[in-house]
Amino acid sequence: MEEKKRVNKQIEFVALTIFTSFIIFLVYIGDRLENSDWNTYYFVFLAIFAAITVLISPEKGLYILIIVSMFSPEISLGRTGRRNIILRFDDIMVVLSMITWLVVRIMKKNIKFFIFTPLDKPIFAFVLICALSTARGVLIRQVERPLEAFLYVLKMIEYFFIYYLVVNTVKNKSELRRYLIVFLITLFFTCLNGLDQINAGVHRVSTPFEDTPEPNTLGGYLLFMFAIVAALASMGAEIWNKFFLWGLIPLIVWVFLHTLSRGSYLGYFPVLITLAFLLPNERRIYGMAILIGSLVLLPNLPSYITARIERTFEGRQEYKIPTITGEEKVIRLDSSSSSRVTKFENILNYWSEYPVFGLGITGAGFVDSTIFRTIGELGLMGMLVLVWLFYTILSETFNAYKYSRNKLNKGLCIGYICGIIGLLVHATTANTFFLIRIMGPFWFLTGLIFLIPQLYFDEMAKPYGAKLIEDKKSRY
Repeated sequence: MEEKKRVNKQIEFVALTIFTSFIIFLVYIGDRLENSDWNTYYFVFLAIFAAITVLISPEKGLYILIIVSMFSPEISLGRTGRRNIILRFDDIMVVLSMITWLVVRIMKKNIKFFIFTPLDKPIFAFVLICALSTARGVLIRQVERPLEAFLYVLKMIEYFFIYYLVVNTVKNKSELRRYLIVFLITLFFTCLNGLDQINAGVHRVSTPFEDTPEPNTLGGYLLFMFAIVAALASMGAEIWNKFFLWGLIPLIVWVFLHTLSRGSYLGYFPVLITLAFLLPNERRIYGMAILIGSLVLLPNLPSYITARIERTFEGRQEYKIPTITGEEKVIRLDSSSSSRVTKFENILNYWSEYPVFGLGITGAGFVDSTIFRTIGELGLMGMLVLVWLFYTILSETFNAYKYSRNKLNKGLCIGYICGIIGLLVHATTANTFFLIRIMGPFWFLTGLIFLIPQLYFDEMAKPYGAKLIEDKKSRY
């Protein structure tokens, strides 16, 4: 019986790999046609293909959404201010999947229309704060381009739609496992694309299909997915065979290093320290092995990577940093880092003038930091709601981890928590929580994790499992 299950898992993995390869092949054709007259026609063909797929099988539609979160062709619809209006294929997939979900709910009147989750209130509050602060920014003329601000708010709502799509669509344990497999296969192909860029001599590896290279985006994505893979491997979760996840780790790290993204590098060791701390005692040795191995290899990094890091502190601009002894230490920062510091100082000045609701979305100009951007654009109210949102996410994830008795679920929850820590560090120097390449996977996996207690309620440890059995009908 166990042998049969193992064979079925391997067949499932191979089938999903073939499906993922086929979708990536289709979108790669579109990328090759980007500058030709056939580009728009091919984009329409992909949209029709996706619509038919979603209608026939909503599950496969979500597979495509996972894949195109990284491998997504796009077309330009115009321009507003400095911002190009880009329609990405994953935008289409979200809309198609939402329409299909609504149609099914309307036709099947015997099922509950909408599933309520613990994130509903903080999500609604965050969207409301964004709308109110931006409307106020328009009225006081701090938001110069309302259309651009509206598009940013719409994009954030799209991320939340991905979460709600997952929690309202996934119905059983097998689906959750298959979605996770598609994530890992997509990650593997993303790393292969990175290796191809490295072999081609690209200075900084970036995400696929970007007109303007975005190595920081790829760095954040790989940091988050590295946390997931390292936790699953450490917990002994078997996806295909016991070597698959361990083989992915060095591949991810190698491509990650070649992004030369210093903001992403900052989050690497916080991820590993959190991983070693959260793993159960009997599995902690694996997390410690990854951490110690990384420390041992640190002095042997390629020279161009260490040069990139050292260049941060070789600029002309001087800053005085207070120390524990009371003395001030002088450091130098390069132009990129010093411009960020200057912008952060300006943001704090804006915040002192508009402390409650901030200047509104886009009101503070370009800010390459989610943390400081939120302070400037949404003020104290926005930061409080953001803290509420992440507190709810982390507390629910920790509960799912604590009471799970499944290696896959425990590994997923641990990796997700580690990934959030990494992304929060990454968000100090990048617009992490506004980037679709990172937020697509993030909110999809958030939905899967919030479903764990409901899908595995019969396996959860008591008394949590017993409570879920009693509450299952009332909440779901």
